[in-house]
Amino acid sequence: MSWNYAVLDDFLKKEHADYCLQFLDQIELTDQQMYTKKMVFDRKTKETKGFTLLSFDKNKKTPDIKKFEPKEDFLGLTHVFTEIMNDKTEILKNLLHILNPGKIKTVDGISLQLSKIGKTFHYEKHNDIPWKILSTVTYLGEKNNGTNLYNDRSNENPDESVVWKHNRCLIFSRNENTWHDFKADGNSARSTLIINLVDSSHTI
Repeated sequence: MSWNYAVLDDFLKKEHADYCLQFLDQIELTDQQMYTKKMVFDRKTKETKGFTLLSFDKNKKTPDIKKFEPKEDFLGLTHVFTEIMNDKTEILKNLLHILNPGKIKTVDGISLQLSKIGKTFHYEKHNDIPWKILSTVTYLGEKNNGTNLYNDRSNENPDESVVWKHNRCLIFSRNENTWHDFKADGNSARSTLIINLVDSSHTI
């Protein structure tokens, strides 16, 4: 690969991985739906922002915002997100020092996002937006497709793939060449926890 990444197995504490997966298991999706539950913590203002997004059609330019919530108590989710943030922030900063040390001074926040896509949903080849300084995705569940990595947007076939394993975390720092895509395996929905070190002044 022309860009660096890291893979860590058993990334989350078992109780955190189990909670996140159980939370997402409550979300029922059609084959082409995507669900996102996100929290952003701004270190400057000490404020926390969050939202739920359910996209009914991945081809829509403007996704639908719906109150599409599982029965789980969201105070419980906020508590788990906070525990994960406290447990992993320094580890992720240390990895950023290794992967892209010049960007460490731009980090002033962290976002945590539960994501689930329907069983035939394909998130096509893309590069993360610039305010995502360090990107991570942790696979939740026993079987699905992993993440395909590309050296160039024009490449039709992935240069490498990070295969699926429950609680395996892919970590990279965005540059102009960090192209990647992912899709569910056609048999079951794909559940993940995404954690980003961010420039929180530009996040939504």
